[in-house]
Amino acid sequence: MNVGILAIAAPNGDRIDVVEAKAGINGRHKDVATNFGEAWQVTLGAGGCIVKVRRKDQSVAEAEASVQAGERTEIAVGG
Repeated sequence: MNVGILAIAAPNGDRIDVVEAKAGINGRHKDVATNFGEAWQVTLGAGGCIVKVRRKDQSVAEAEASVQAGERTEIAVGG
């Protein structure tokens, strides 16, 4: 399997969205997964992604992450 774990810390986060790093032909990034809260651990296919965090005050923070097959990647977004 070509998957790894992405562990996300999102202090003061309300919603966490993971989208593909590469935009499609229409310029949009394909949604991969969504969760609600300040922390999340998700299994994803290896490769790049963008993590978007909507905070409780409705501001948004984002960061890029790279998931490696068979490994755990930890990222903090919007601290």
